[in-house]
Amino acid sequence: MNNSPAHVELLPPTVLAPAPLGELPELIEPTPAQPAQGLGRAAAMGFVLMSGQSILTRVLSFGSQIVLAHLLTQAQFGLYGLAISIVNYANLSQQVGVREILVSRQKRMHVWANAGFWIAAATGVLSMLLILGAAPIAGWFYGDRTLTWMLVVLGVSQPAYNMTLVQEAKLQSHLRFRYIALCQFVWGALMPLLQLLFALAKFGAYAFVLPRLLAGLVRWWMFERSEPIVIRRDWQLRRWKYILGPGFTLLLTSLAYTIGPSVPALMLGRYVSKEATGCFTLAFNLSLQVIMLLSVQIDSVLFPTLGKMEGEPARQRDALLRSSRALTAVMAPICLLPIAAAEPLVLLVFGQKWTPAIEALQIMSIGMLATGGFIPALSLLQAQRRFKDKLAIALLWALVSAAASIAGILLVPAQDAVSAAAIGLSIGYFGYGFDNCVSATRPLGGGFRDAVRVIAMPLLVGALATGLAWWASTLVPAAHGPRWLWHAERLAVIGAVGGIAYPVLLRVMAPVLWADLMRAGEPIIRRIRAMVPGLRTEDAT
Repeated sequence: MNNSPAHVELLPPTVLAPAPLGELPELIEPTPAQPAQGLGRAAAMGFVLMSGQSILTRVLSFGSQIVLAHLLTQAQFGLYGLAISIVNYANLSQQVGVREILVSRQKRMHVWANAGFWIAAATGVLSMLLILGAAPIAGWFYGDRTLTWMLVVLGVSQPAYNMTLVQEAKLQSHLRFRYIALCQFVWGALMPLLQLLFALAKFGAYAFVLPRLLAGLVRWWMFERSEPIVIRRDWQLRRWKYILGPGFTLLLTSLAYTIGPSVPALMLGRYVSKEATGCFTLAFNLSLQVIMLLSVQIDSVLFPTLGKMEGEPARQRDALLRSSRALTAVMAPICLLPIAAAEPLVLLVFGQKWTPAIEALQIMSIGMLATGGFIPALSLLQAQRRFKDKLAIALLWALVSAAASIAGILLVPAQDAVSAAAIGLSIGYFGYGFDNCVSATRPLGGGFRDAVRVIAMPLLVGALATGLAWWASTLVPAAHGPRWLWHAERLAVIGAVGGIAYPVLLRVMAPVLWADLMRAGEPIIRRIRAMVPGLRTEDAT
């Protein structure tokens, strides 16, 4: 569920060649210019570069959110939440499979590139027209002309992003991960920095959307400069079906991912207030950072790895369950400690006006643990080529999430609506992750019990560590000085106690899982040693 009503952009492309729908994914085949022995090193370096730039841009984005939360109002955040929730549906035009299909057919990319460009251009213009058409309707529906003009800006910026899909595919095919990482970093850094500049210049809610237009043009220029393509006037319409056909399931799955987080934002804006949408947007943004920083990148490694084990169900199931347990164990403290830290964190960093976002952040953190921890199950579904099952699961839980959020928003008092929306979203995320694991393991002899075993122990240990950290924070006496000092002291205690308690409890209560985590870290250490000449083992550890 990677689409959001907040400032969460599309993830950078994976460092391994995506497979066309219905085909077994394989590593990129070496060409004479790319020796086979250097392929693994290039893929590993690409993973490091993409992960590194993702972390840096997320840090910049988080920092900008802090400043923007002080410069702008809840209602202005809410307007952006509404605008991006609407635009995310038009952004699905980038998920029609152009980049993925071209990379998978890279040996004949010169045959497909022209048709791919015209598909990307046509869908970009179509999405722009849809946004421009929806702009006045949305402004009328939500009673705010500012929303109309925000959508106009976002609509005009749409084609620039679509028209880089072919260039991005060529860069991936040529294994130019360094340049891709540079482009993603420049774009990802420009967005928050320009938002801060426009906010300081008193552009209000427009500070969120104007940078998207400017950064999109810079992104297009960088991709076009590096990988120019020859455009012919012939649209090659007969070839479109060979790209759009396989990409249709991918498009529908992306639509399902969009429903869950966008419906609560749109409902809050209509039936509660724009301030409520703003609080929901901020809470969702904060809770999503763990998924963006840690777990999603793992799919680029597990997808082809699990695919290589086709015909070995026992190995596939074991690899899935062990990787899921390890990932959930790593994510548990990062997702659950915010339950204890949410109040001092929000009050210290964002200010008193964002108090309604505290409870929503605590609730969403639980859902993020499940959807992130079960990402290996999603990789296995892809490796099994069960794309229809993947779509069905995503659509089912998106609708469950939307229904639960709508019911909560309409039935509870207005002051509890943000929390009710968060509960609905978390139900969808938790069910989505759990269902993926059950469905992926069932053909391999697994099922419900395996999914429970994956999440039960990390959830229990994380809950105990979080409870202990929260109890320790209640012992911190209120400071006689500035209020922010007390919040900072509570945060420090929660981080210290939780950070120590979790690994100790995990080692005692789940020694096998702890041993798996230690073994999983060894390849990372070896990779660091290989990348840094002269680095000693003890330095790497």
